[in-house]
Amino acid sequence: MMGILNVSDLKAIKAKLLCIYALNVTDLLFTWFLLKTGCFVEANVFMQGIISSSFFSILCKVVLPLFLLGLLSFRLNKATFKQLVKANFLINICMIGYFTLNISHIIWTGMYIFA
Repeated sequence: MMGILNVSDLKAIKAKLLCIYALNVTDLLFTWFLLKTGCFVEANVFMQGIISSSFFSILCKVVLPLFLLGLLSFRLNKATFKQLVKANFLINICMIGYFTLNISHIIWTGMYIFA
């Protein structure tokens, strides 16, 4: 796992951006499922007012991130190696955060289903 995080070439970074996007979308799906149970609340204060609207949820968690990650991917094409290393560091932090959040959702979902 640590080997993947240390790779700072453009192809690996773009794969990580795709991973972040997938983790972001699964975060939304898990959140919707857990909120529908009535046993859970949205912990993200920024999303509390948005999550009740499917349209705004999809806009904020699917459409906007796709646009921004696409823009970032495009901009990284002209980045220097030093910039790629910095970008890789920040992208790794984001990816680890979303991975941890999704693991949390999986645990909560399992606890709800099997409890």
